[in-house]
Amino acid sequence: MKSKLNLFIAHLINSPINVTSLNSYKEIYNKLVIPSIDLKKFIGESDKRIIDGGTGGGIPGIPLAIEFPEKKFLLVDSRKKKINYLKKFVDENNMQNVTLSCDRIEDIKETFDIGVCRGIALGSILNRFQYIIRSKGKLIVQTTLSKKIIENTRKFNLIKKEMISGILVLVYERR
Repeated sequence: MKSKLNLFIAHLINSPINVTSLNSYKEIYNKLVIPSIDLKKFIGESDKRIIDGGTGGGIPGIPLAIEFPEKKFLLVDSRKKKINYLKKFVDENNMQNVTLSCDRIEDIKETFDIGVCRGIALGSILNRFQYIIRSKGKLIVQTTLSKKIIENTRKFNLIKKEMISGILVLVYERR
């Protein structure tokens, strides 16, 4: 029986919509899945609720949800076709720990222990997540080296900056 991660990679490769520019198993595994799974070191036992904002094709949310079946994940994207695409995978693989929402981050009214996202506009990301991460919760952002790093805001403090699998990971703590 194939693992859920292998099934997810196949789902990405065979997607009828544009969810990633990568199209080989090896590329998807090395550039999307491994960097997603590497984030688990920032997720503690007491972190029960995790939101993936702007999930797109389900990265990093789906690999993390596979790794942490006991935690609850909300994967959010404003594009309905991406959410519908993910729903098919989640339903077919009985991923009861994953909920999908076609919304913008700023429209979410719940709070979470952890937020994860792949990001480009760091200032915008910090603003969007500021009301949905609980006090002392974490926001984990995968970004590129070329972006200006924001150390602190009114709501977040940068507590860790680390290169993981060739991707810059910024970990913020909510004040």
